[in-house]
Amino acid sequence: MRERPPLSECEIKLDAPRPLLREAARRLGLLDAPARSLRAVYYDAPDRALEQARMSLRARSAEGAWTTTFKWPRKGDGLFVHGEAEAQGSPPQGNAAPDLSALDPQALSLLENVTDAQALAPRFETRVRRRVALIEREGARIEAAFDEGFLLVGKRRAPIAEIELEWISGPPQGLYALAREIVDAGLRIAPLAKSARGYLLAAGETPAPVRASPLALDADMRAEDALAGVVETTLAQFLANMPALAGAHSMEAAHQMRVALRRLRAGLALFDKRAPEAGLRRFRQEAGELARALGPARDWDVFLAGLEDAPFAAADAEYGLIALRARAMRRRAQAHGEARAVAQSAQASIFALDLQAFAAARGWRADPQGALWRDESARAFALARLAELDKRARKRGKGLRRLDAAGRHRLRIALKNLRYAAEFFAPALAPDDLRPLLKPTTRLLDMLGAAKDAVAAARLAASLGRKAGPHLARAIGLAQGWSLRAAGAGDERLRKRFAKLHAAPRPWS
Repeated sequence: MRERPPLSECEIKLDAPRPLLREAARRLGLLDAPARSLRAVYYDAPDRALEQARMSLRARSAEGAWTTTFKWPRKGDGLFVHGEAEAQGSPPQGNAAPDLSALDPQALSLLENVTDAQALAPRFETRVRRRVALIEREGARIEAAFDEGFLLVGKRRAPIAEIELEWISGPPQGLYALAREIVDAGLRIAPLAKSARGYLLAAGETPAPVRASPLALDADMRAEDALAGVVETTLAQFLANMPALAGAHSMEAAHQMRVALRRLRAGLALFDKRAPEAGLRRFRQEAGELARALGPARDWDVFLAGLEDAPFAAADAEYGLIALRARAMRRRAQAHGEARAVAQSAQASIFALDLQAFAAARGWRADPQGALWRDESARAFALARLAELDKRARKRGKGLRRLDAAGRHRLRIALKNLRYAAEFFAPALAPDDLRPLLKPTTRLLDMLGAAKDAVAAARLAASLGRKAGPHLARAIGLAQGWSLRAAGAGDERLRKRFAKLHAAPRPWS
């Protein structure tokens, strides 16, 4: 019987509208379980050190017994795994910090290093009614909990309603199988833990877009550990941007979700070429489908951001610009609604669950060719693959000024794959090994990306012309011309940037 590693917790949180949530709880036998009242007080330092580090410290009461729990990110163990240390505690005393003396010394040291001896004070509370049942799936023991209650900050409150699945023992695949069953019943992965929601409520903030984080790699790690890290970090970025899609930061959140999926596809491709029967291609294809579904929202955001007043004013076409913007904003609202529907779809949750389950089980070992690279050092694997990607990018950039739109698109994809791979593996190499290469690559990509956006803007402008009156038709023509002018600009600068990339030193040369 496989047991959970010490100082860790593996859990999946799911939520849905209340009727679907209660129906799922009924199917799991949770509504028949006795309810317990739980009160938890969460603490942080004045500079919000724990929040910034994605950690949490709480004192929780269950039927009069208090426990102190500290949780922290634990990279490299999977998307749904985090560090956890728990000890018997005592009731909170005003604004004083809870007694931490009984916590595991390793966890306590981590907590003290992050807070830097600052005084800890209460930030928010949770009060829930919890129903618990033990469930068996595919040889695994899982604790299912149904929580209903509130987050509290002074007089402000926010509802809590979720199902948590926590792996206790046995094959972890059972946890993912049960989560998939519940997603099929209408629930979805909940990207924000109670602590994350509480921090936002306490600060009066809304979810913000999340950028990519580096892999937890070093030169001595194996290549398959790097692959598991690629899955973990990219899926984490994909899910973390879901909450921001509904708020003021929806434009950047949609972009970051697409970035996460592109990075994931590029990372899987690094290994897929070496083990074509490992099952990675399926996930590359599914990530591509999700990214394409999110694409229109980003395209309309870029289009509207690029509509400058000056060219329309010079052509005395301001009235047409107003109509053009109005139509484009309606299209953008529709595209963002579709993007939110994608994020909240069963497809997105099942994709994340299946891929993380595959990574946790090291499913790629099914391909015998995987043995050729999985135990190779991350550094050796990185140098070989980066050399191949670099060669491909330089080949596709030959005769750059004469390349048509399709050729430049292929060059851009090759450069993106090179940059993503370099960013993934940078921690396994010397700190300055890839910097001379990454700088010109990024600048080239910025230029090629701007040209691509300009071509897309011209296409989107044309799509707004249905039943257009004379003022709108004139504005559409101006938008197309202005966009295509930008698409063709800077060829000489592009050539010089590519020459700098060609001349940059390579650690594999």
